[in-house]
Amino acid sequence: MDHSPKNISILIIEDNPADAFLLEDNLKSTQLSIDKIVSVDTLKDAGILLQQFWSGGRKILWYQAE
Repeated sequence: MDHSPKNISILIIEDNPADAFLLEDNLKSTQLSIDKIVSVDTLKDAGILLQQFWSGGRKILWYQAE
């Protein structure tokens, strides 16, 4: 039985563009059924994006705090 999530939306909050790129590239190489990957560099931008565009469905939020 397949229990893998379908149509996952991923929000990456990362202030280092190189790290964001590497994470996105690694995610794309998985077998996950990813609908979209969005990357922002601040929590403020993430909050705005989540309020405006991300309703319903499965979501993964990645945040690397220093």
